[in-house]
Amino acid sequence: MDSVLLLPSSFDATMLADFLPLDIGSWLSSTTVAWKFVLQLVIIVAVAALIYAKIHGTYAAKLLQGLAFVMGCYLLADILDLNILHQILGVVLQILIIGFIILFQPELRRLMAFLGQPDLLGKFAFTHSASQSSSDVVSELLEAVRLLSKTKTGALIVLEWQSASSSDYLEAGTPMDAKLSAELLLTVFHPNTPLHDGAVIINHNHRLMAAGVLLPLSENPKLSWQYGTRHRAALGLSEVSDSCCIVISEETGRISYTELGAITQIQDTAELKDRLETHYNIILDDTLRGGKGSKRTSLGDLLQPEFIARLFTKQVQADVTKELSGSGGGSSSKENN
Repeated sequence: MDSVLLLPSSFDATMLADFLPLDIGSWLSSTTVAWKFVLQLVIIVAVAALIYAKIHGTYAAKLLQGLAFVMGCYLLADILDLNILHQILGVVLQILIIGFIILFQPELRRLMAFLGQPDLLGKFAFTHSASQSSSDVVSELLEAVRLLSKTKTGALIVLEWQSASSSDYLEAGTPMDAKLSAELLLTVFHPNTPLHDGAVIINHNHRLMAAGVLLPLSENPKLSWQYGTRHRAALGLSEVSDSCCIVISEETGRISYTELGAITQIQDTAELKDRLETHYNIILDDTLRGGKGSKRTSLGDLLQPEFIARLFTKQVQADVTKELSGSGGGSSSKENN
């Protein structure tokens, strides 16, 4: 016999009371544990993503992967009640944590400096700088770098994210506080000027604050021998701050870009333009931001497939370029300057 679903002959709103909580307060209190769990999970994931973003591509990231593997084995041994293996892995885990702190101080200093800066939340806002000043800075930098590379004039340009990132090194240079222009950069880095050997500092307000600045050299022992003093200084600053650096070799005219402790060979000015626009948050084209005058990006714009595809493509290109530059290929001549 076929089963028949019997429905009540009459149905009113009072029947919903059997399915609704009698005490809304007690119902909310019963969900407190779930809300706390979700909140803690979001915080943990956000912090983990932030840490990974700051050390991605560095040697600290590789050690962190090994640390996570040992920690997983440690927890698995605890679950399976493997006491001897659990104790051994516990000792190994403690040694790895201490070694992580000792060996990777530059990455940890960079992370702490990033978390301690006053405009941290501003970097994650859904806004971008489409102001004329930022566009002018990119144009002036591109023109200066193009001419410096063409004439094989050595140069080191530091781009600050915020005013305190490189202030410790300004005293070692000559204060200028001048409006940025391609002509000024060409003059500073001319071989016959007394300031051409050091770096120039461009702050977050697009002012050329100082020239002839001495920067800390990179302590990375695995850095390729082909990189000379300018490249090591640029990489050294990016290891201890959130500043980016543009380097032009005076031997080959090759352009390099350092950021977050990594150095990348720039193939042309178009690639450099993309990196500078990303640095200054000019990352949306006119079709996505609704015209040149728009200064705010909505969440809907960020979720558009075109925008996501563009960011993904740029990230893949950056990763491939980093792998190729770190493989030791390229010029066999040492770029001392």
